[in-house]
Amino acid sequence: MLIEPRSKRVYANHINIHYWDWGGDGQPMVMLHPSRGFGRIWDFIARRLHPRYRVLCLDQRGHGDTDKPDHGYTGEAYAADLDAFTRELSLETIIVVGHSLGSRAGMIFAAQHPDNISHLIMVAGPHYVSVVPSDVREKKFRESRIREQESVQIRFDSAQQALESLRAPTSSYRSFDEEMLRHLVTYNMNQNRDGSLEWKWDTDAVAQTLSHI
Repeated sequence: MLIEPRSKRVYANHINIHYWDWGGDGQPMVMLHPSRGFGRIWDFIARRLHPRYRVLCLDQRGHGDTDKPDHGYTGEAYAADLDAFTRELSLETIIVVGHSLGSRAGMIFAAQHPDNISHLIMVAGPHYVSVVPSDVREKKFRESRIREQESVQIRFDSAQQALESLRAPTSSYRSFDEEMLRHLVTYNMNQNRDGSLEWKWDTDAVAQTLSHI
């Protein structure tokens, strides 16, 4: 039987945080997605980790079904969300798994709350420019990320059009297999009344996140 997580919400750090709870009695493992990601991006690995761990996959601020405030997209803000989340759920010692943006948030959380974390696993992060700052490198990083964000297609007329766009040779998702692409469309897009689809992440939020060092 295919195990499915439960959709839950908690009010923490002045926002409503949506997350996916896989249940189980094992040590809590909090998984943090990358920019433009979503909590269920972790489905394929969470199913292998459950029930050995209690896997909790957040939609981070500005993404998925979590609130999208006008500001507050620094690494420190994401880490503060994680801290507030763990306190609201009374989680004492957690494992943090972060991808890119999630790695940045996890690294800051680990530095600020070393007694509340047993392991930090970072995938594709943190960004080198965040660790070894350089004015020139930072400027190039910001400019390239903003250009990248401005070129992303936000709205699609149908699920089929979205899939075709994600399969394109220039797409950042071109390495995904068909199951993963359909999973992406299902869980990281909202369907409008006219049948069109839009990404769940907020464009301004992601631009602020990508430009923050």
